Amino acid sequence: MMEKYCSHCQKTKPVREFYNNRSMPDGLSYNCKPCHKASNTKSFIKHKQKRLESNRLRLQSLIQEFITAYGGVCECCGEVEWTFLTVDHMTLGSRRPHKSRGTLSMLYNLRRRGWPREEYKLHCFNCNLGRERLPNRTCAHKKEVTHGER
Repeated sequence: MMEKYCSHCQKTKPVREFYNNRSMPDGLSYNCKPCHKASNTKSFIKHKQKRLESNRLRLQSLIQEFITAYGGVCECCGEVEWTFLTVDHMTLGSRRPHKSRGTLSMLYNLRRRGWPREEYKLHCFNCNLGRERLPNRTCAHKKEVTHGER
């Protein structure tokens, strides 16, 4: 069989114009590639808000699970407001696997690994940045304040 009929554009086209589909009797998709792409694009646009909301809820749920797994409180200052809490990479090596990935994939990876505590801690954003930017990687809450400093 060298040609196939596209049920969407109703044209007969060469089989190379169809995607493989093992569930079909002939092993090819019933729509040609351009029609398949147009259909997927239309569906993608139509359901964009629903997909974004679903992803937001899934991320929020995973963040809550992460916060619970790591104790629910900043290990440095005791902050409990979940919107301020974040993951702190304790070692440089723990940062590498996630460098180009987003938060969702990082949290899925941490959950899959059983929420490892030796490489990651739960800190509030202020403590996390303080540990990253201040000398000796100490938190601003634990920094000794001398006269004249704020």
